[in-house]
Amino acid sequence: MRRAITYFKTFKMTTNDTWFLKPILNLKEACRYCGLSESRMYQHTASKKIPHYKPEGKLIYFKREDLDNWLLSNKVLTKEQVKGMATKIMMA
Repeated sequence: MRRAITYFKTFKMTTNDTWFLKPILNLKEACRYCGLSESRMYQHTASKKIPHYKPEGKLIYFKREDLDNWLLSNKVLTKEQVKGMATKIMMA
């Protein structure tokens, strides 16, 4: 019986956790997707640091693709990549 309950909880959690596949996320989903608190997300939207949409001026929505691009911005290069770039510049 315990196995059945554990399986049911796991199945229920899996079926409810498909929100991240949606192309448009609301604020709570976007916070969960990015791993940020709501207050931090509000700070980013207020300062226009993160792309967002307010179709009626109140509720905030995000494109998942925009969040992916924002999360992957400001790439930090490895030492090897920096050395390679420096070599190219020195040889030019």
